[in-house]
Amino acid sequence: MSKLLSPFFSRGRINFVVLIAFLVINGLVLTNAILHDPTVEYDASDHLAIIKYVASNAEWPTAKQTNEFFSPPLPYLLPAFVLRMHLFGVNGAFKFAQLIDVVLSLLLTFFLLKLCDELDADNAQLKFLTLAFLGILPVYYRTFAFVRGEPYVATFAVLATYQTLHLFSAQKKLVHALILGIELGLLVLSRQWGFFLFPAIGILAALLAWKEKRFALIGWTILSFVIAFLLGGWFYLMLMRQYGTVSAFNKTPADSFSFSNQPLNFYIGTGDGLLFSDPIRPAFVNQFIPVFYADTWGDYWMYFTVYGRDERNGELLSGVSLLNAAQTNPLPSWLETNYFSIGNYLGRLNLLALIPSLLLLTGLMFGLVSIFRLPSSRLQLESDAARALLSLIVLLSFLGYAWFLIRYPALDSGNTIKATYLIQVFPLMAVLGAYLLKRIGERWHYLERAASVVLVLIFVFNFPALITHFIRQ
Repeated sequence: MSKLLSPFFSRGRINFVVLIAFLVINGLVLTNAILHDPTVEYDASDHLAIIKYVASNAEWPTAKQTNEFFSPPLPYLLPAFVLRMHLFGVNGAFKFAQLIDVVLSLLLTFFLLKLCDELDADNAQLKFLTLAFLGILPVYYRTFAFVRGEPYVATFAVLATYQTLHLFSAQKKLVHALILGIELGLLVLSRQWGFFLFPAIGILAALLAWKEKRFALIGWTILSFVIAFLLGGWFYLMLMRQYGTVSAFNKTPADSFSFSNQPLNFYIGTGDGLLFSDPIRPAFVNQFIPVFYADTWGDYWMYFTVYGRDERNGELLSGVSLLNAAQTNPLPSWLETNYFSIGNYLGRLNLLALIPSLLLLTGLMFGLVSIFRLPSSRLQLESDAARALLSLIVLLSFLGYAWFLIRYPALDSGNTIKATYLIQVFPLMAVLGAYLLKRIGERWHYLERAASVVLVLIFVFNFPALITHFIRQ
């Protein structure tokens, strides 16, 4: 019991502020899992079709059955199993999948606190600030309300990050290498975004081996990667056999990778003056920074906070169907929506979010500097290695995602620009931002306290964007 509660203890006593923040975040995730209609999400019909097909046929669907044929199987197996065993009906299986996301969120936030201990053991303020940064993000709650692989990716990314640090510092490395390999294998069986962790882990292992002459770390890291391949590689070999490539996808790539695949506005667009006034599609189409920012702090694609409903039959309208209805002239009398009224609120939210965004990005930059500090003093080494690993994962995830967007351009809609696709970076950036504030607080304590107050106030302001509006009546 003491180990279970250890992340919530500070100086031998339970820290109720950290515990309350933990419970609030996961309480909201549970609320959304209960309320949010599982048929409302990106490509919902295709993701849910996987569950129904696997339950009925006990085999993996092909491109003929669903456009999400390339999605790894882990997020769909348990819901498909309970459906096949007739433990729940179809809708019950979908809701079961959402409730699994609650368990994942509990694991993620728990190990995120343990990850904080790797940077500064027993520091309650670091833990609170980490949860505060994560807890104000609408993208976190939206992603964990959906039936898809990204909640699994975010969770296993935090687990694998924590385990990597233990592998690099522990004496008994075989156990940690085995556990890390299993976590990485489950990671790549969740969604392809998980592959971004591998180069980050490999680079840190190489840096430590080179600068500290700990060459055995290379061998243990390779062992973990081999275990991950043995556990998760079969799915990608299946894609290779069926579609001729391990990176099979439902969009046609450009002929080659070239920055000219995307227009100039994709790289330098700033939102056409709408980012802080009406940050909802179809504003600033295919402009990377504004769309990604608006989707992180709001609901650019209209699947969570911006909602619609057909009053004639109660049908929920989201995404393209809501956009088409809202742009009909004259406006349909049967349309119930907040599409026209919520833009100003989301714009103010985006403006206020500049404060935590700058802190998170500065924390990332500060973390990247730690790469060049290795090796530091033995007392500081573990903290520097932890921040280096977190920063490398975030940086390489963004670079890998940028490659994807340029290789698979969606020029007309930009609909591959979704913050959910990089959900694994936000918990790690929360730790880096919190560590930055902790270091600032060592010299100017009042600034750290002021930042804590500001994050709480932003949480209160953001609250309407943290609860789903897509509730089946």
